Amino acid sequence: MMRASTSIWATRSASLAAIESSLAEEARLIEELIDVLAECATRLESANNPLARVSAICTIKARNLALASYSLALDALAQEAGAVFRPLIETLELLAYLRDDPSRVDEAIEGRLPSAGKRAQVIGGQFQKWREYLNSHSSHFGFTLQSVRHLLVGNTLELRVTQPFSEAVLRENLKSLFAVLFFCAAEAILTLAAVVPGAAVDLATRAESVRTSGARLYSIRPSDSDPPSG
Repeated sequence: MMRASTSIWATRSASLAAIESSLAEEARLIEELIDVLAECATRLESANNPLARVSAICTIKARNLALASYSLALDALAQEAGAVFRPLIETLELLAYLRDDPSRVDEAIEGRLPSAGKRAQVIGGQFQKWREYLNSHSSHFGFTLQSVRHLLVGNTLELRVTQPFSEAVLRENLKSLFAVLFFCAAEAILTLAAVVPGAAVDLATRAESVRTSGARLYSIRPSDSDPPSG
């Protein structure tokens, strides 16, 4: 027998209550990094040159994708969030690709960018494990155990129509989002610093404070985090 919730927003309501109480610090770190991305985009746009403009667009895209991932996590849909989590990683790596060689901005403007995988190889991307996981179980629906186990009740064959709130699962998914989001913010800050020397000092200080708080909260380095849970 399939189980359904009485409200489609019941899980989100419980998640919102959690991020205002027991998970308030986890939420604060995520939201601080999203704000840093927005500020980086604003300052990049004011520089008014092709690299700054393209980088600002990438930074806004990263912010939107991060916010979408955050929103889906609050609905206990982190597995489905893989559809936006992978392009979030690709946007981060595109920022790094452009910063590494500013002449590559012409590739973006003219629609000649290499594939996301090739860009990751060029910059020595750190997210191959995530990319493989998302490709196999989340970005595409391959009907693997990893992609459907959150739809089953425990080890039974009973189906779960709606995804229930779990503070432990939400915390793990916020941890995963924090990991990638921190690198997005760091890359946007580095890009801003390269385009407008001195313009990113305060943002770098904010990001470092968030990194320190996150490492203490999760007892990890951001790069140690695992892909999202279902």
